[in-house]
Amino acid sequence: MDSEKEAPQGDASTNDLKLPPAPSIPPLCIDLDDTLIRTDLLVEQIIAYTRDHPAQTVRLFLWFRAGKAAGKTELARHSVPTVELLPYRASILDLIIQHRKSGTRIILATASPFAWAQQVADHLGLFDEVIATTEKINLKGAHKQTILVERFGVKGYDYVGDSAADLPVWESCRAGYAIAGQPSLTSRLPSHVALVPNSDRSRASLIQRWLRALRVHQWSKNLLVLTPLIMAHRWSDITAVVQSIGAAVSFSLAASSVYIINDLFDLNSDRAHRSKCHRPFASGEIAIASGLQAALLCLLGSLAIAPIALFTFFPILFLYLVTTTLYSVSLKRIPIVDIFTLASLYTLRIFAGAAATGISVSPWLLAFSLFFFLGLASVKRFVEFGFTSVSSNSPSETSRRGYTPADASWIAQLGMGTGIVSVLVLALYIQAPDVTRLYRSPATLWFLTPLVLFWTVRVWFLAHRQQLHDDPVVFALRDCTSLFIGAIAAAVLLCAM
Repeated sequence: MDSEKEAPQGDASTNDLKLPPAPSIPPLCIDLDDTLIRTDLLVEQIIAYTRDHPAQTVRLFLWFRAGKAAGKTELARHSVPTVELLPYRASILDLIIQHRKSGTRIILATASPFAWAQQVADHLGLFDEVIATTEKINLKGAHKQTILVERFGVKGYDYVGDSAADLPVWESCRAGYAIAGQPSLTSRLPSHVALVPNSDRSRASLIQRWLRALRVHQWSKNLLVLTPLIMAHRWSDITAVVQSIGAAVSFSLAASSVYIINDLFDLNSDRAHRSKCHRPFASGEIAIASGLQAALLCLLGSLAIAPIALFTFFPILFLYLVTTTLYSVSLKRIPIVDIFTLASLYTLRIFAGAAATGISVSPWLLAFSLFFFLGLASVKRFVEFGFTSVSSNSPSETSRRGYTPADASWIAQLGMGTGIVSVLVLALYIQAPDVTRLYRSPATLWFLTPLVLFWTVRVWFLAHRQQLHDDPVVFALRDCTSLFIGAIAAAVLLCAM
């Protein structure tokens, strides 16, 4: 689906596009956005420009004040899509190849700027001609119909599109094709328009795709918000329990909002990644515009639930949103800083739980979380950029993040060292005076140290063998051994109380 839905204003003229004479054989005209590709280039490039030039975002409004055609053309001069990584629709590529075999001319007819359309055409090498938006004409809806009719005549071309904006174009074509999957559009299609199966879409349901996009499985990290309540043995305090749960839910919705924005900012790098290319926005399973709406709704939901906690929770939530946004925009591209930022976001959740309930946080807990989560952040980076670069001999992503394949061993040393130090902090805590006041059998807590140490060593062992999920937290939730260790650790805590 091309980006603009409204009917054009004014008359379109082929003089602006300088089109050649019409061929004798009806050509096949292909729409680009949400037809040939499962995404919208205009929305993508607006997001990319905002990410790369946040201080100059106001220029976008100035460009589009002169009109959509002028705005698109100006944006195309400042933002270039990575056409090699775009999610092309296999069913449309097959349709193009079939028509080319019969000698049909293939034309890319799109509302995207001419520069972007030409890049796509050059990359695929399947098009004989490109007709696209110029500085004066936004090739959308009736404008596109006018240009194609002037160029080829009524019923003088075939057309492949995807949205209601293409209805005028289908009315004038000889034969048409529409992407299946939109019941509201299907009922309005002319009889000579056939449906192209949307076979590129995964078999996952819409709910499953949104659960992945919102990273609901990552909400488990926000159980850390309950840590101050649990460690202070205040689970019988109903008010504190409600405040902690409210803070955890608020953090979860805020996290989903940030995850979506981060995915939209990282479309190209995700598409180049061996596993992240299957994420809903990178693969085109969910429209980018829908993602922006969902991010806003999650943020509003987070702010609406936050008042359940104490007012002191708001600054922590705000700090989390600012830090994660900075991480998405720039901090994750700074070596070492990115690892420390990831670790601090874990620890910030513990502070959030304390702020939501007014329960003070033990220095021992903060020290343990600092080293333990620094180890988790390190193993996450090691898996993402260490073996990925070495095995693929493609250091482009690590270079963009400031790392090189040689840094893998250094990251491993940092992670192993901090993980072991966290076990040492735990051992020292067991002997602290505070423990005797909270636990009836403090000596029982010693069983926690070998459990944490074993889990840490095992995670790094699997990481070296390339058997670890990109995120160690997700791995722990799916790994039977990790779940068994967690159950034993919980039993030890209960026995010690």
